[in-house]
Amino acid sequence: MKFTFTNSLIQRYIHFVVLSFLIIIIYYPSLNVRFIFDDYINIVFNSAVHPEKLSEIFSALHSEISGNRPLAMLSFAANFLIDDLNVIGYRVVNILIHIANTLLLYSLLALLLSLKTSHSPQQDAHGSMNHRDLAFWSAALWAVNPVQTQAVTYIVQRMTSLATLFYLAALYCFLLYKSGAVSRFRAVALILLCFILGMASKEIAITMPFAILLLGFVFYKYQFSGRHLLILFLAVSVTATVSFFLMGWQFPDWSLQYPNRNFSPWERVMTEWRVVWHYLGLFFFPLPAHLHLTYDVPISKGLFQPLTTITGLIAMLVTWIIAFRVRHRFPYFSFAILFFFLTLAVESTFLSLEIAFIHRIYLSSVFLICGIIMVLPPAAIRRLSVVFLFVLAVWSYWTIERNIEWASADILWAADVNRGATQERALNNQAAHLMDQGNFDKAIALLEEGLKTAPPKEAKNILYNLGCSYYFKGMHAESLTAFKTMVDKFGPHTDTYYWVGLNYIDQGRITAAEELAEIILTRMPDESQHYIGLMIMSLLAKEEKKYEKAEEYLKDALRTTPRKDIFPWVMINKELANLYIATGRPEQAYDIYLKIVTYYPAKYDAWERIYYMLEAGGDEEKSEVIRRFLVSEGVEIKKSANSLK
Repeated sequence: MKFTFTNSLIQRYIHFVVLSFLIIIIYYPSLNVRFIFDDYINIVFNSAVHPEKLSEIFSALHSEISGNRPLAMLSFAANFLIDDLNVIGYRVVNILIHIANTLLLYSLLALLLSLKTSHSPQQDAHGSMNHRDLAFWSAALWAVNPVQTQAVTYIVQRMTSLATLFYLAALYCFLLYKSGAVSRFRAVALILLCFILGMASKEIAITMPFAILLLGFVFYKYQFSGRHLLILFLAVSVTATVSFFLMGWQFPDWSLQYPNRNFSPWERVMTEWRVVWHYLGLFFFPLPAHLHLTYDVPISKGLFQPLTTITGLIAMLVTWIIAFRVRHRFPYFSFAILFFFLTLAVESTFLSLEIAFIHRIYLSSVFLICGIIMVLPPAAIRRLSVVFLFVLAVWSYWTIERNIEWASADILWAADVNRGATQERALNNQAAHLMDQGNFDKAIALLEEGLKTAPPKEAKNILYNLGCSYYFKGMHAESLTAFKTMVDKFGPHTDTYYWVGLNYIDQGRITAAEELAEIILTRMPDESQHYIGLMIMSLLAKEEKKYEKAEEYLKDALRTTPRKDIFPWVMINKELANLYIATGRPEQAYDIYLKIVTYYPAKYDAWERIYYMLEAGGDEEKSEVIRRFLVSEGVEIKKSANSLK
């Protein structure tokens, strides 16, 4: 017995090492992928997750952005505290969470496959097989599937992977209790803790009690006694309460469109009947050419508009019935299918969320591979080991390929446009990256194209980027028109009035700029905008060559703008550095640019300034290193530092 136990333990550790090493290899190319898309609003520009000392870290729990996911926000704050906005630290944590989920899934499956649960022909037939090998293939194929990049490489979706971690931990605790390894009291306490932590990561954990009941129903033949019915009632009550809270304590009008959406609750439900089949297709055939970040899904306007709406519903109902009917003969398959649809319920029904995101199947897909494998007879499974290895190799290669796509924003957003993503959003994001590179002509062309068909929510962002791009091209009238249209229709962005002030000054409309600054400083109730008024006053003083006054305004702005407010903090420091250059103080300007890129490494215009200053100072070695870095990021090097505003 001791020899068997030792071999089993060694095999488990070997599997752990192989799984971990495999994940590290395929996600290594993602380490230097920049922040992207929702990473900016949730992490980069969110001051709540920018603590400057340990005592401030819990401010993340009160974040106005994604504040209903406090644990995930706390993890972002911890990353910032350790190494500011260095993207590598954020990605390492995401990869470690994915490794933890994979090892937990492996352990859960190994335990489930080894337990003497409900008597079934499937379990009897596979009883002689090495359950750890089955668990290994199931966990490995799930872990390397390219679709998982959407929850691992995409930093902000740590919310999804963290929730999955606690979800799987709760199921594992339940199985430990059923195997007699832990007492009922300890199991309940641990499951409750996992539920709380999962909900604090992302609301998808709300289905956890139902998943535990489903596990008991399929594998332990729960007959739903009074105790089980009570648990079910409590689960339904909690789910209903949380759902009601997420809807703002009011039920939606099923026939009216959601604000800033192009669908009603009922239309979203119908559309999801089609989307779930797309998810399944992607999971089993995850070609990189089929993967994209955003979606442009045609909305179902009726059961037959399009026809795939009703066929999607019928296919779902038939699948549920089959999964229910075969639960005794094929419990693993039954559970995998029912779990898939159960865990999609939160994000794939009527809530006012985007129609589709691939990261939504990160949790839902965890049992699919095992469910499919366990339908096969043991002899076939043994013969298919080579096939499993081949699929593992191909999917691993595709994941590496997809991570390489993520590493280039140009490639990523261009691919999104070509693969059927939301056209306007993909064009806007592609243009934003071109703006970072200084390629404003191409950015303007993409933004003007996207604006033609953009819905209100996306039009605001496009107009903002268009206004900035016009400004850098010296098209001041067009820039002001874009900003005015945005403000009139949708309201301003945080720094809109700064760009308006810049346009006024460059046009020589000094009085208009002075009036704008006065309005911001004296009439706007939101004091968080005052730094913009001070920056405009500084620029006006600089125009009049009152450099000491200009510096005073900027330092006043910095005194009221902590570093954790990264966006305004960077803007003010850039203006201060520009002022130092204009007044012949390059050493001080250089120090500021270094400080900016230390806290915000993706600020390419600051790197570009450093490059010019090193080049002017004769430091060819360091300037060449930075030049290569900028070129590798696609940044267009200007002829002189004066080309930059």
